[in-house]
Amino acid sequence: MAEIQEEEKQLETQEIDEGEMPTWKRLSEIFETDDPFFNSILFLQGYDFSSNSYAIEGDYITIIDPGNDYTAFIQLFEKGIKPLDIKKIVITHGHRDHVMGTFELFRYSDIMQNRDIQVILHEEGPFEFKEMIKKIEFPYTEIRGGETIEVSGFQLEAIHTPGHTIDGVTYYHAPTKTAFTGDTVLPHAMAEPDKNAGGNFNYYLYGVKALLKKDIENILPGHGMPVKSLGSTVIEQTYESLMMKVIGVEKKIRWVDGAMHLVQKGLLEEAVFCCD
Repeated sequence: MAEIQEEEKQLETQEIDEGEMPTWKRLSEIFETDDPFFNSILFLQGYDFSSNSYAIEGDYITIIDPGNDYTAFIQLFEKGIKPLDIKKIVITHGHRDHVMGTFELFRYSDIMQNRDIQVILHEEGPFEFKEMIKKIEFPYTEIRGGETIEVSGFQLEAIHTPGHTIDGVTYYHAPTKTAFTGDTVLPHAMAEPDKNAGGNFNYYLYGVKALLKKDIENILPGHGMPVKSLGSTVIEQTYESLMMKVIGVEKKIRWVDGAMHLVQKGLLEEAVFCCD
């Protein structure tokens, strides 16, 4: 217990000053590392009605979650990146605060003329979003989970993590044990299931359980600051919060009582986790 509390304190120190205006920052500077993967990633913390966004540099630029803020790309292009450098947009799930920046990018004349950006999203992604992409004749690729996708020279495993929405996908970079989790796993919070987008707690348990089976040290979430080294702790905390929601309790109870509730609901794996 003391170890978990110490890890939580470390998580809190990773948050930036809330008074700062978000700007694109190199992830290697935030994580204080010279690892090539982190050095290739620019991070923009979301605010108001926009999610976090990530730009991965390589032979071309990949955007993971373009957010919902037109100023984000003005700032990005001020760093010397050109609109035509962007070749892929990867979506963690179809909520507007994560995806509508796609169309802000498509406003740039060079991009509209070339239509050379591929959008990658889950096959259960919002119909309306896919229709909008189709209408302006941009290519998109649907995934189901289990695929390996190439982004800017790096390989990411797509893991279907429904729950918050039906189309949630986490993208996992095995060499650095890093996961782009969207809203499936967040530091200091748990995103509620959106029933209008197919979300529910049973799916959520399935999605987070899939992440527990991976060796994840670093989390690049859809909201809040990236988490270095404490990824497994954040995933476990999310899993525990989900179990409390499923058994209908608002505060922590004795582990044996929690396990009994879970067994009664047929959630045997969760009951075992509760007892560990």
